[in-house]
Amino acid sequence: MTKNVTTVTPATTINEAMKMAATRALAALAREGKTVIVVTHERELGRFFTRTISLRDGTIRADTRASHAPALARVPA
Repeated sequence: MTKNVTTVTPATTINEAMKMAATRALAALAREGKTVIVVTHERELGRFFTRTISLRDGTIRADTRASHAPALARVPA
């Protein structure tokens, strides 16, 4: 069984309900100990995860870690 999950969220083709459903599913996998990699243009999704790496022009601009992801508990059902 794999421990890694990678997803790409095309910001222009997903509606809010689908985005939150996908975020809930990914957050659940992260809580199970899986490594979840989300590639998106939507910066606000970073609040649901414990590490966010921001890139610009192929260069790491920020690498932010949190001891927990407080927004995980607030993902709308």
